[in-house]
Amino acid sequence: MTITALTVRQPWVDAIFRTGKDVENRSRNFRFRGHLWIHAANTDPEYEAYQLAQKLAGRRKLPSPVSDRYGAIVGRVTVLNCVTKSDSVWFSGPFGLVLSQPIELETPIPCRGQLGLWRVPTAVSERLALAIGGAQ
Repeated sequence: MTITALTVRQPWVDAIFRTGKDVENRSRNFRFRGHLWIHAANTDPEYEAYQLAQKLAGRRKLPSPVSDRYGAIVGRVTVLNCVTKSDSVWFSGPFGLVLSQPIELETPIPCRGQLGLWRVPTAVSERLALAIGGAQ
């Protein structure tokens, strides 16, 4: 079975799993629907991005921008749709992946990311299956 992932920069990864970010903005349309693993990019967040994410999160506190969650698969979401309009505070377009059912891994699994949607290497897939009880 192919396991698919998407690399996302911080602080947006933490916003997905910690503050209810329900839309991931993208520059192009995606046909993908179903379970998608979220990989935290191996780059530090820009201060302005962290401030914006915290503002959108409202009272829900984001972790410190000096997170250790980089260069690793952090959890899984379900992609319900890809939209061009949304009432979500997280939507800025032009396209937005509508996310639901975020499941955060207790321990992120180190892995090299890629641009766009990508296939998770077999060795990492096996660790992911064990991490959430065989659910893929």
